[in-house]
Amino acid sequence: MESKEQIQLRIAGQVDQLSADQHELYSTVIQNRLCEQDSFKQKHRIGLYLSDANDVKTNVLFDIAHQCRKEIYIPAVNSNNALAYYRVHSLDQLTPVKGRLYRASMALSSLRDINMLNSIIVPGDICNIRGYRYVQEGDLFSKWLQSFQGNRVGLAYECQVLNDDRLFSKEKYLDWIITEERVIRCK
Repeated sequence: MESKEQIQLRIAGQVDQLSADQHELYSTVIQNRLCEQDSFKQKHRIGLYLSDANDVKTNVLFDIAHQCRKEIYIPAVNSNNALAYYRVHSLDQLTPVKGRLYRASMALSSLRDINMLNSIIVPGDICNIRGYRYVQEGDLFSKWLQSFQGNRVGLAYECQVLNDDRLFSKEKYLDWIITEERVIRCK
């Protein structure tokens, strides 16, 4: 039986083996699937992550959301390194710090309460079909997902979705998982 570390390494290896074209293709399919969901179509205020190298890409999703006149909030740090969701009109208002972490420009206003969002879209990373998401140390999203009352959607490649429970805490983080192959309603 694989250990937690072996499972993590195996999944990371599978994602690393995807070509740049596969990342783009799968990300496009996943973003299109999300846009067809009520969790996106009927929601006005959406929390959205900006993708890192091996994440499902969200650049097109950001553009689509703005065309649909949605309010988009991105997790970022301010000048005091306090992490919050900021309403963003243009990605030029953010400066990359490291990985999924961005610094918000002084002109941006932060969200006072995460529950003012209708939906929050996060990287699926490693998750299972019941909505549990593997939380690594320093995870940006887990503290918000725990207290968030709205619709929680994880975007993941199919190889990141497991049936196994061994990696997961007892906190259910996701209501939906969207992959290039399916849309999963987590129970």
